[in-house]
Amino acid sequence: GEGGFIPCPALFLKKLREFCTANNIVFITDEIQSGFGRTGNMFAMKILGVDSDLVISAKGLGGGTVISGVTGKTEIMDAVMDGGLGGTFGGNPLSCAAALEVFKIFEEESLLKNVANLEKILQSRLSEFKEKYEVVGDVRGLGVMRAIELVKDRDTKEPNKEAAGKLAQFCLKHGLVILICGTYGNVIRLLMPLCTGIRDVEIGLSIIEEGLKTL
Repeated sequence: GEGGFIPCPALFLKKLREFCTANNIVFITDEIQSGFGRTGNMFAMKILGVDSDLVISAKGLGGGTVISGVTGKTEIMDAVMDGGLGGTFGGNPLSCAAALEVFKIFEEESLLKNVANLEKILQSRLSEFKEKYEVVGDVRGLGVMRAIELVKDRDTKEPNKEAAGKLAQFCLKHGLVILICGTYGNVIRLLMPLCTGIRDVEIGLSIIEEGLKTL
């Protein structure tokens, strides 16, 4: 997320899962940003081939309304005493209704299929950016969660925060809002709604490329 959309190696997660299981440690995954289709699956852990004991969800769960949730294995969730799970704003009717509608839309509008189509375009175009522009040190991500890391030197990977700022300003002037993230403020974060049309993504990527040409 804020760190620059750096995918966790699947092998590391597999070993971590094995360690937690062997030592009776609850394995919790934070899917607040990555959950609900953004990586191409309902949850990123499914792509990485790891099952967790507890999953934290929010953001995409409510389709814009304020809601979060914890999903877990029966033996863990049922271990809490009656009335032990709750909070001051828990069970908001509007947010719960929105979340139910989100599940319905996922099924009726084939959102994951659209994400798969967008993923192909993003993967192809971002790879082209890396080949054509020296300022692009790395491109990465899953599904529609994508990152473009800008550097001063490809060998040293020295962060280019200034270039990220200039690119963001260029895009804004041309009608495209992009976000900057990463520890050093040199990563462009792409995270569009799952219902975004292919044409809109292509227009946005073209604006980004025009901006890269100016750096």
